[in-house]
Amino acid sequence: MGRNMEEKVKSIIKELNLPDQVQLLTCVYRIHYVPRVTREFAEQVTGYKNYPEYCFGIVHRERMDLYISVFDSHLSDEKVLPASIIFDTIYHEVIHSILLEGQWISQSDNEPLVEWLGKNVRKMTFNYVR
Repeated sequence: MGRNMEEKVKSIIKELNLPDQVQLLTCVYRIHYVPRVTREFAEQVTGYKNYPEYCFGIVHRERMDLYISVFDSHLSDEKVLPASIIFDTIYHEVIHSILLEGQWISQSDNEPLVEWLGKNVRKMTFNYVR
């Protein structure tokens, strides 16, 4: 990543107050923000194949790292993703991590389930009616 791009990513992290890590029950995952998570990037980082051409994020379980896109992967210009999509992606990748760390490893590949859980956990609120 070039210096100019690094500065742009850092600026987005600061502007949106994006978290650096997430604490799960037994471990801490670091969160890395990158311009785009492409198939090439995902395969290079994880060593696994079969990624789609573009992703919003990926998990590297062995290193306990999350990689989150901040630019729209489908565009050649530097259009920043809306904050809502970046945060949805963080929650989505955290759900993958939770499933990978527990007894539900096989469910981590169930994208509709992961997406549904991530969106629900992000929107979850607690109410106190007394």
